Amino acid sequence: MLSSIKEKAQGWIAWLIVIFISIPFALWGINSYFEAQSSVVVAEVNGAEIDNDSFQAELSRIRQLFSQQNRGAATDELDTPEFRRSVLNRMIDAQLLAQAAVEDGFRISDSQLNEFIRGYAGFQQNGKFSPALYDAFVRNRGFRDPAALEEEFRSENQMQQLMNGFTETVFITGADQARLLSLQAQQREFDWIVLDPQVFQAGLSLSEEEIRAWYDEHADDYRRPERVRVAYLRLSAAEVAKRADFNPSEEELKAAYEASKDRFVIEQRRARHILLAVPPGASEERRTAALDQARDLVRQLREGADFAKLAAEYSADPGSKRQGGDLGFLRRGASEPEFDAALFALDKDAISDPVATRFGIHIIRLDDISEENRSFAEVREELEKSTRARKAEATFFADSQRFEELVYDQPDSLRAAAETLGLKVQESDWIGRQGGTGIAATPEVVEAAFSDDVVKNGNNSATIEIAPDDLVALRLIAHEPAELRPLEDVRDRIETELRTRKARELAVAEGERLLGELRAGKTLAELASARGLTPKSPGLVDRRHAGTDFRVLAAAFRAPRPAADRPAYAGVNLGEDGYGLLALRRVQEGDPAAGDPQLRKAASDLLGRQRGYGQFLDYRADLRAKADLSIHEDQL
Repeated sequence: MLSSIKEKAQGWIAWLIVIFISIPFALWGINSYFEAQSSVVVAEVNGAEIDNDSFQAELSRIRQLFSQQNRGAATDELDTPEFRRSVLNRMIDAQLLAQAAVEDGFRISDSQLNEFIRGYAGFQQNGKFSPALYDAFVRNRGFRDPAALEEEFRSENQMQQLMNGFTETVFITGADQARLLSLQAQQREFDWIVLDPQVFQAGLSLSEEEIRAWYDEHADDYRRPERVRVAYLRLSAAEVAKRADFNPSEEELKAAYEASKDRFVIEQRRARHILLAVPPGASEERRTAALDQARDLVRQLREGADFAKLAAEYSADPGSKRQGGDLGFLRRGASEPEFDAALFALDKDAISDPVATRFGIHIIRLDDISEENRSFAEVREELEKSTRARKAEATFFADSQRFEELVYDQPDSLRAAAETLGLKVQESDWIGRQGGTGIAATPEVVEAAFSDDVVKNGNNSATIEIAPDDLVALRLIAHEPAELRPLEDVRDRIETELRTRKARELAVAEGERLLGELRAGKTLAELASARGLTPKSPGLVDRRHAGTDFRVLAAAFRAPRPAADRPAYAGVNLGEDGYGLLALRRVQEGDPAAGDPQLRKAASDLLGRQRGYGQFLDYRADLRAKADLSIHEDQL
């Protein structure tokens, strides 16, 4: 009831893969961009128009996605002309690729489309295609009907075919592969030191002018965030069940028993069986032989052979074979699932086909069926629970409708709803746009708390479902807009930030000066000793060495090869950690033939995708260069 469906990598290799697999998603929803729904056109691509409605919808979609991923945080970057132009450029590229896919004859058959949709991860539940998830996706993405979504998928897959023509057909030579493998397995030996910014903080002084200038230039960093406090009512099915007296009378329970007697009928079936044992781990030949024997026994029994006699002769179940295979009466669920399913599917006196369980292969005969009604006394507790739950659900449903009506009909107060439904008006702590705990952990509550209708108009919010059968409505108690904190309140923070910044700058400046001295002839050991530092020497390491700062490691593998008589030196800005200086002493090439063959193949595939993707980008750029393209800047 009232429920709804809700829906970091490092290193150049990981980023390449991320970029590569992102292309189809970057082209998502292309058809809807180019349906002519508005007379205001922002761009024309070979005669196809991109209208303002489609452009604004894409801007809104990206902003909403950012908001969802960042818990409502806003950014000025999403309101700049550069951002708007980047979105339009993406739409133009998508249109060009869609046109090229059609012109080059790429097609997606109905069967291919059906296979793609049924295998799409977003439509899977418990490993199977879910029509409910599919329908919800259609609604949530704003498609008119499933056919519109299917056209989007068809277009997307056509363009994926186009891109695959580049990324999956690149030829990689053995020399190419060997070079990449050699680079990947390369090892380097170096020493390194870090100039710690803390060392440079001693003696730093700050003027009042510096502090004031920093405060003025970074005013946004010192604003107290906008926040609100709200009063709220909460109606939940769990609380309704606790506070209401739903104890049913004896008459109600008896009436419920009579009305649902069929629920309390216990069916029992008297069965006989013959078990042909097949030990766990038995060979396929053993299992096949047992199955063939079982089929022959079934044939004999259906032709009139005596079940008790065959059970006594062939059954491996010592407990029943002496009784002619008789198992007595069995309730549903009392046996192995396969046995149970076969038994309760038989007609009286019928012989089953061979049934395999973990014990072996069974042949089952149904001798009799009996039904027994559970007494009122046996099911009284079950009836009481179900009756209470039904009453509570009905009460919650009625209360939830009344809750919504009262909150809406009397928008200037929650009191009427509280008094009518016996609820308590509660108050939240201060809530920022980032949300918080309790009801403020629900994004919809935060959105409502900061909405114009609540903050500016002073109305109650609409009813919000924060969990299944758990409703909240709220109204404003207090609102504090974002405001700049006085300088004196943030002076200590500014001084700390300025000292830290200056110390980093001094560390970098000193590091770059020392790098010049190293390249002029001094050694790293000399410079380190003069500053009381001991160089770190990780030894001969590869690119994935875990014991060295990854930024220093990357700089070591970017550094030029050392000369025969002296190291190669490099420096790296470590940000808040200071400045690193390193002396590269040796480079040892990797062996392309060594290592796991699967890793070698993966390296070759990666190089192919990298080159293929580069060719694809060149192709896309060529399409744009040759396109008849008009952009109406005044409409952006």
